[in-house]
Amino acid sequence: NMECSLFVGNLAWATDSDKLRSYFETEGEVTSAEVRMSSSGRSQGWGVVQFSTPEAAQQAIANLNQTELDGRALIVRPDRGPKKREPKPERAARAPRPELSESRPVARRIYVGNLPWRTSWH
Repeated sequence: NMECSLFVGNLAWATDSDKLRSYFETEGEVTSAEVRMSSSGRSQGWGVVQFSTPEAAQQAIANLNQTELDGRALIVRPDRGPKKREPKPERAARAPRPELSESRPVARRIYVGNLPWRTSWH
């Protein structure tokens, strides 16, 4: 239920899901609390807390927004769910590049990096 779900932002990297849950349990029954982690295992600095009732969620927003946890002022607001991304528009087909047409010879260049200083053209 989205009415019971809160976004919690500006979390310290040291804040884990257990600490987040215990901090929010002062406002009502927490059904879940999760700090979002990156693929490398490091906190992304935000989490989602689910309460058993919408009233408890509203109370948590009123009482815990801008309070300090692990040295950071929390941002507590209703969770909006995953960001909805607009599909990328289709690209128009490109006209063939004149330098690649068969009527002209094509100049080719190659970049070669990481060569030793003693390298020469000979």
